[in-house]
Amino acid sequence: MDICAKKLAEREGRLYQPARTAEEQRLAGKEDGEDDPFNPRTEVSADARYIATRIVTHLWIIFVLFPVVAVLLLLAAGVLR
Repeated sequence: MDICAKKLAEREGRLYQPARTAEEQRLAGKEDGEDDPFNPRTEVSADARYIATRIVTHLWIIFVLFPVVAVLLLLAAGVLR
């Protein structure tokens, strides 16, 4: 039983590495010389900014500009008084 328990503990240690804390990961990254080029918590990609800008622009056109132009055209046509 002792031999089996020892082998099982060795296998679990080899297969399942304990999770490292954020501090350990940060230090490990510095030691390896790897800089993470994209931090998803603090940075927004250029693609996401472009898409968000396009969506906001189109929503502004649909909900603000189009109704204003439509009302002006109806006033000019004499439908609204």
